[in-house]
Amino acid sequence: MSGDGGTIRRVIGLVTALLLLSPISIEVQVPAPAGVLGGTLTLPAGRGPFPAVTTLTGSGAHYRDGNRTPDHPYRPFRQIADKLAACGIATLRVDDRGVGESTGDANAATAEDTAADGAAALTFLRARPEIDGRRVGLIGHSYGGEIAPMVAAEDPKVAAVVLLAGPARPFRETMRYQNRYRIENDAAVAPADREKALAEAMIQQDANVKASTEAWRRSIQDRDPLPTARRLHMPVLILQGSTDRAVSPEDAVLLERAIREGGNRRVERLLFPGVNHHFQRDAVGAREGYDHLPTQDLAPEVLDTLCKWLPATLR
Repeated sequence: MSGDGGTIRRVIGLVTALLLLSPISIEVQVPAPAGVLGGTLTLPAGRGPFPAVTTLTGSGAHYRDGNRTPDHPYRPFRQIADKLAACGIATLRVDDRGVGESTGDANAATAEDTAADGAAALTFLRARPEIDGRRVGLIGHSYGGEIAPMVAAEDPKVAAVVLLAGPARPFRETMRYQNRYRIENDAAVAPADREKALAEAMIQQDANVKASTEAWRRSIQDRDPLPTARRLHMPVLILQGSTDRAVSPEDAVLLERAIREGGNRRVERLLFPGVNHHFQRDAVGAREGYDHLPTQDLAPEVLDTLCKWLPATLR
């Protein structure tokens, strides 16, 4: 029997050693205001406690990997989690409220509700024994880039914020930018008719928001993100693609300026040439072209930037 016990101990020791050599992912449930958020916690190889980030998705209901449907191949947050694990950073990514394994009503969730869920994810991370609670940050993409500052402005313990194509203007003006690009690239609209077409599109946009069943649209229709950005006093990284047709690259400039106006000099801004709103290599960047790109992967230079900046900032 003693021999058997020694064998078992050796096997356990071998398994433990192998686990320490490879990143691991743990399925978790995060207590949140609307019940629970189902998620995945990816841990780097080795022994913690590790610095960590939690991710915030774009507009509308998303699954934890950043995908809008269960089988869509665009999985930005899974890629980010895998990359950061190799750089010594843990990542928590969760299904949005009312999606996947998360409870609650996705349509009823306002921007403030989503920010409360982000704050709950931070609380969860800080309580985990594998995580160094003093070194926890946020990564927000698009709409999540508006939510992340809302969370961080109320939580001075946030150690770092990454804004991926975060908007600097109200949703109404973001949609004006999108509609202008669409109209200017529509061969059926004569140049002399473009301003009229844009005005009509904006009237329709306002009507769509008022009629929408998705509360987040109304909650940010006229919300200015810049006053919140001025309240950020932790290190902030702003990333933007030059062919972003959803959020103007100029918004990154406005965000940086606002953060500096608030007295924070620990802000960096990078523009990636030929990279779209999804942070994929894409010379055109039009929404209708997303699914026809050669790959749904993020541009390697974006991942490399995260892998450089976050470990240095959260060291």
